[in-house]
Amino acid sequence: KMFFRRFFLLAVPSAICLPIAIGITSYISFSQPTTTAFRIAYNYASFDLPGNTVQAPNKDYVLGGTNVTFGGSGSVYRLDTGGMIKWAKIYSPLWGINDVKNCTGNENIVTGYTGSGELALMRFTSSGSVVWGKKFNTTALGGNSETGSRVIQTTDGGFLSAGYAYDIDPDGGGAQPTFDSANYFIVKTNSVGTLSWARAVLPTLAYENDHVLNDVAEVSDGYIFVGYMSENGVVGDDNTDAVILKTDFSGNFMWMNK
Repeated sequence: KMFFRRFFLLAVPSAICLPIAIGITSYISFSQPTTTAFRIAYNYASFDLPGNTVQAPNKDYVLGGTNVTFGGSGSVYRLDTGGMIKWAKIYSPLWGINDVKNCTGNENIVTGYTGSGELALMRFTSSGSVVWGKKFNTTALGGNSETGSRVIQTTDGGFLSAGYAYDIDPDGGGAQPTFDSANYFIVKTNSVGTLSWARAVLPTLAYENDHVLNDVAEVSDGYIFVGYMSENGVVGDDNTDAVILKTDFSGNFMWMNK
């Protein structure tokens, strides 16, 4: 039995809304009535799972996600301003795409993961032709199953992907009793995808704790990451906490708060 899932892209004209303070009941007001520009279902596989979208400099929309028909593949759609598909491609070395961003040269960069469970970066042109694709793992640390959640192009022209990796051996002593936890994983490359540095950040050595990075931004003196920490392995703290983490431009850890 086969099930189908569709995803929609909804576009509305820009509008101004009043800010809402956290914890205070407020109303949102718009400067003008909003109308739907288009609403289209893109149903091309058993499961079409969108990861993220970005508007290109020429106003096209570029969608990155996962096309699950047999196994899985990273998929990219390029749409015009009316939502009509200009081209759609799958990239079989990629199992899934979690993020897509614009980069120099009217090109795009995506991050996600490969079918063999490695963090992936891929750069492609406005016509979908691959410029380069790279994969990164934590095998040297005993890890596996790495994923990129978000990617940015850095001011030096390179790229930085933030995500997580499973099963990292923290001290070289071998497998821990619970061998399935995630830890923060960061990869920095130059403009052609050559590795500049990579960091695995382990806030604790307990394998019952999951640590995942969801986003990254460049600031004046380094990089800021946000994500979460699941503290199920810490006595007295069974909650998931928001985390903000900072490194310098070389990936050296500066501080972390939750």
